[in-house]
Formats: sequence, structure tokens, C-alpha cells
Amino acid sequence: MAERGRYARWVPLSERLMLVTEARTPGFCIQLLVEGDGVLEVETLRAAVNRAAEANPGARLVLRGAWAWLRWVDEGPTPPVRVLEAWPGEDPPPELERPLPPREGPTVEVVLAPGPRVVYRCNHAAMDLGGLMHFAEEVSRALRGEAPLGADFTLNDTELVTSMVGPRERAAMKSGFPAVFGGSAPAPSETIWRRARLVGPCPSLVARATTILARVAAEAHGGALRVMIPVDLRNYRKDVRATGNLTSVLYMDIPPDQPWRALQREIIKRLAAKEPLAIYPGERLFPWLPLWLVRWVYGAWLHNNRRAGQFPFSAMVTQLALSGAPLGGAGFNARSVAYLPVRVDLDFLPLVVAAVTSPDAVELVVSGPRGLVSEAQLERLREALVAELQAPA
Repeated sequence: MAERGRYARWVPLSERLMLVTEARTPGFCIQLLVEGDGVLEVETLRAAVNRAAEANPGARLVLRGAWAWLRWVDEGPTPPVRVLEAWPGEDPPPELERPLPPREGPTVEVVLAPGPRVVYRCNHAAMDLGGLMHFAEEVSRALRGEAPLGADFTLNDTELVTSMVGPRERAAMKSGFPAVFGGSAPAPSETIWRRARLVGPCPSLVARATTILARVAAEAHGGALRVMIPVDLRNYRKDVRATGNLTSVLYMDIPPDQPWRALQREIIKRLAAKEPLAIYPGERLFPWLPLWLVRWVYGAWLHNNRRAGQFPFSAMVTQLALSGAPLGGAGFNARSVAYLPVRVDLDFLPLVVAAVTSPDAVELVVSGPRGLVSEAQLERLREALVAELQAPA
């Protein structure tokens, strides 16, 4: 059991930008949807969540301090278990848009809904997708009566990168790339989404999905396509178990005629060269800026991007591979795990293709703001992705 108040980590640039995004658009959360069979009693789930949180203090974080002394500390509430009485239709109910406040907490919660469904939610500034998946696995271990593994790693992404390669810098982020379907958005808009389940493994999924986006973009506007591919830094430190934001990125500029095999080789080459192990030039300056100023500058930049239809990347393509540990227990058997987008306006993400993969299936979700992609465009893109990814590689 982790002693209360002993876990703390400093807030890096990446999490500061997530904090100001949350302040601009409350409800900026990562959500994992686990659907299954059987019966899961709420008190059984609550006991498992409590046990998992004792071993993983990153699930009980709240924000303390300011400026360069801003930090996450283990002084927040244990993740609550909320119960939803209904889940009408395919879209997530409005209850899953509730903000998770960083200073008061909770910054993590678990929702039990009919189905049965279990939704794991976190404030993105406190956890990344890999961290939330680790916590979901820990809850499942507790449900099965197993001992949680725990995670008390306190280095943030900047500290982890510099501990491995020193203060190596990447190019500053800049705008200049159209959304996949082009266009601009004079005002914020809600996120819309489509989901598909693909049977069987889909090798080279990121590369194959990205080449589809490049072809769609060429047909839509003929402009350049830049894709952001999140990279879990834990892959470079296999000894690390952490719940914090340890995610870097690769930016790939894709011509419309690039074969996916060539792109796959390029991705592997750049990962092997440790290209994601780099920090932005502003990472030393930003801790000395008040969050209200960061929010104003960042908000103005995003507003101008949306109105001009020019973004730092055209789309994000991300893949989470399940570890193989079952997500379930105590009478609940998981059938699927999917990324569940929040419906709030996230105007810095023109389009997202998110896949959760296991050896026998892929849960694919495509989402984007209504101001930049229509329902019909999203459906056509979903169909194109399914047709390509289900075809033999």
C-alpha cells in the first residue's frame, strides 16, 4: 500500500498544455470502454478500485503549487465508482462528459453501466492512455483476487527523455497543414465519431491507416498530409511501470502515393533511431509562465488554426495493443475494449483514428469535430479503413 502524500511529480510542458485545454474545454478526458458479459456488482467493483488505487497512487492525484513549482501529489480522493442506470443508443451518455477537476479531484473515475459496461476515465493531464490501461488492468487483477503490480514511477516525460538522451531538442511545433477533408471552422463544435470492430489481427495498422488518410486528403483538397503518431516512452524503458503522461510523438509527412510498406519501414527506422526521445525548445521556459498566460497564448493559437484551416498536423493515428491480461473478473468477462472519445470540442485534433488491438480483434474508432468533418465523410472514411485493414496485408 502506497503511503498517502509520498508520491509526487513535477508537471511538464505536455501536461501544462493539457491543463489549459481542460480549462478551455472542461471534460478533456481519456476514456476506455470495456464491454462484457456476466454480472458485476457495484460494491465488488468499488472494492477492486480501492485496492488498485492503494497500489497506484497516480490514480489519486491532485494539482498543487504554481509556476515552476506546479506538481501532482497523492492527496486526492480515491477514484469513485459511478453507476449509470441507462445507456441509450450507441453514443456515450452525457454523464461521460463530466469534468474531472485537477485541483479538487477526482482525476480518475470508473463508471459502471448496463451491458454490462465499465468505463475508465481520467483527466488527460494526470494520465495518458497507457497509464489508464495499466490502472484498468490493476482493477481487473483486484477483481480476480490477484495482487496489483503497482506503479510509483515519478519522472515526467521531460525528465525521462533527458535521463536517457540528455536535453536533445526537436523542431518547434508549427501550423501549416490542412485537415484531412480540408476546410476551416469559425467556431468550436462537438466531436462526432464512428466505431467498427475488425476480426483478426491487422498487422502494420498505423501505416496502413495513414496511407488511407493520405489518399482521402489528396482527393479532398490535394494538400500535404501530416500525421501525428503517439509513441509510448515506456517502450524504451521496459522496467518502468507508470501511470503519468509518458507519451511522445512522431510527425510523418505523407505523399498520397506512398505504399504502406515503405511507410512501415520508415516508422520502424525512426523509432529505432529514438527520434521520439526529444523535447520541445519551450520546455525550459514554460514552467516560469503562469497557466493563465499559457492558456491565453495557446487558445489564441488554436483559434487562429481553426479559422485558417491550418493545423500542426492533419490527423492523429494511435494504436493501443492489449497486453493479453484479461480485463475482468468477479463474474464479469470482457468481450471488447475500445477508445471512447469525449464529445466536447477539441479543436486541436482535426481527426483521430484510434485502435485498440488484441490478437483476435481490433476496435477502431474514427472521430473529429463536426466543424471539420461531416457525418457522411466520417462514415465513408470508416468504410475505407475497414475495407483496407480487413484485406490481407
